[in-house]
Amino acid sequence: MSKREIDPDFGPYSCMAWKKLTERYGPKINFNQLFSMTKILSFVSNIPIPSKSKKNKVLLILWFDEHLDILWPIIIKKIKVIKADGTVI
Repeated sequence: MSKREIDPDFGPYSCMAWKKLTERYGPKINFNQLFSMTKILSFVSNIPIPSKSKKNKVLLILWFDEHLDILWPIIIKKIKVIKADGTVI
């Protein structure tokens, strides 16, 4: 278990990972979008997703924040989010 997972001071919506994700993809990232991206990033980076995180948005954000130094370059280079109308976010 992560130290920050049990730290009541962890603010998921004020951490660096959330700031970067919302700057890149907009402020309304929902659980399904975040989880889809997490599965891809987990596969590419070989960083496992804790089972509790698979059902909890805050814990997914924590996972991103804990591994941001590894995940962010992958996001920049390889992850493209495409809207239903075909435009890239």
